[in-house]
Amino acid sequence: MDVRAIPTLTVLHTDQPDTVVVEFTARGRTVATDEPYQLDYITVLTTHQGLITRYRDYWNPLAVASAAEHAPRTARLAALAGHPMTGVLITGGTGKTGSVLAELLRGSGVPVRVASRVPPADAPDAVRFDWSDPATHPAALHGMDRVYLVPPVDTTDPMPLVEPFLVEAERLGVRRVVLLGSAIVLPGADGALELAARVRARPGWVVLRPSGFMQNFLAPHPLGERIRRRGEIRTAAGSGRVGWIDARDIAAVAAVLLTEPGGHQDDRRDYLLTGPKALNYQDAAQAITLRTGLADPGRARRGRRAGGRLPRVRHAGRLRDRPRRRRRRASAPAGTTRSAPRCWT
Repeated sequence: MDVRAIPTLTVLHTDQPDTVVVEFTARGRTVATDEPYQLDYITVLTTHQGLITRYRDYWNPLAVASAAEHAPRTARLAALAGHPMTGVLITGGTGKTGSVLAELLRGSGVPVRVASRVPPADAPDAVRFDWSDPATHPAALHGMDRVYLVPPVDTTDPMPLVEPFLVEAERLGVRRVVLLGSAIVLPGADGALELAARVRARPGWVVLRPSGFMQNFLAPHPLGERIRRRGEIRTAAGSGRVGWIDARDIAAVAAVLLTEPGGHQDDRRDYLLTGPKALNYQDAAQAITLRTGLADPGRARRGRRAGGRLPRVRHAGRLRDRPRRRRRRASAPAGTTRSAPRCWT
């Protein structure tokens, strides 16, 4: 190993005046393969009259092996020996499901690495990660044997960005990938299907296919923002129903799949996730109205249209014939509307 830098070094004093504990990180490159090298050390030093009389070094040999040419084989042999590489990399670690998953895993004592384009400064386990910058992928995957994969959201064809990451994950011996897919496939978004098939084809890698997120009804999502600002829902779904699911429930399923002992290497199923009840947008508008306390339940059931009650539902073809009248509204607390959200289908 060619060590080039010691970016962090901490000296901890003990109850013995001649003994200290030193924690430090070494960075460099592996001479044989030119792969990047980073390793955390804990060293216990005992001195006497200015001389080191005892030196004990603690480090992870698997982290060294992962920088070598045969890292996947090394990881498999280590797992058979009962000493697998451990840790979960969470891409999209600051998002709706990733942030909750990180807390669930930490609470279970599972080592976590949160990957984000702008990692939180106060998160010691965070790392910079950018789908469009493959140079950030090896460091994020280093030492991790499981991955929660949230694909890039600003493209309908994620494969060109995600494929290099998956290749690197395979090279490093990642044994479990849980992909956040979707139960809803948009027209012209064949790339999402291709990515799911790519993950599903590898033993032990699985796909979650959740329905619509309940959090979409909250700001800053455009749907939630429109409800908050204008008190209305616009959709082309008509009376179609969706099994809306809470992002926290998705994270809970991912946590189980990522902490199963050894996982199921022959498990190539998709996990279709829905909420407890299928609702159309009219149902959702009524539920929001009643839950926020801005409607009288008895009047809402009778469908009366007084302010703050059951939303009016119109079909898209009527919008041109009857323009919506503007009304002044009193200010409302952030996250709520003064009257019930109207639903435009």
